[in-house]
Amino acid sequence: IFIMKINKDVRSTVKPLEMDVTSSKNYVYIRSNIREEKDGDIVEYVYDEQILTKDEYNNKKLEEISNKVNNVINTADLSLEEAKNYMVSKMGSICKQVIIDGVDVQLSNGNIEHFSMTTEDQSNISTQVQFIMAFDLEEAAYHADKEDCRFYSAEDFLRISLVTNKHKLEQTTYCNILNNYIRSLNTKEEVLACTYGMELPSDKMEYIKNTVYRQINGLIKAIVKKYGSSVVNGLM
Repeated sequence: IFIMKINKDVRSTVKPLEMDVTSSKNYVYIRSNIREEKDGDIVEYVYDEQILTKDEYNNKKLEEISNKVNNVINTADLSLEEAKNYMVSKMGSICKQVIIDGVDVQLSNGNIEHFSMTTEDQSNISTQVQFIMAFDLEEAAYHADKEDCRFYSAEDFLRISLVTNKHKLEQTTYCNILNNYIRSLNTKEEVLACTYGMELPSDKMEYIKNTVYRQINGLIKAIVKKYGSSVVNGLM
């Protein structure tokens, strides 16, 4: 362990705890920095915490994610309101992951490709669509999951955008209605029996369908006017 003093002027930018993770071909090195204030100075303690194989590190990260998402809760001890809050939070986490997992898109050549939808993915797709529409581009560079980057025709890329947007809208609308349905239930048993993807009362399922249609239909009309109906075949 060694100590390094940091100038007081950078105190506001110093984080209380941070991890520095670097890797080589076969190993991952995790270096921990703990910083605190002593006698007006910021003191940093730096030490190598762990040296792991790549498999060990990946397993460690998977365990951390699993612990965050699947907190072990004894539902028998929950009140009705606590059970509702627990299930609403759980449904929200599942919804987020379903969106991130993405969706299949059938392209103009008949091939089906899968596109993940992390926040960064969504931003990249949106940016490319803006360029296509603003500058009448005929193609856009992007990549499907586990595929090399390549150029998609404007029509195919707009289809990718529509399908991914529809997927996100379907999931967020469904999750919103599901959460409100959970909040309306009168017993803890009913609440805890709810699952993501369950069939909701027909009026609520119809509302979800109409909401998605109304939102996506406006985009479809603008695209069809410029690029033709082939871009949107089978979407609604």
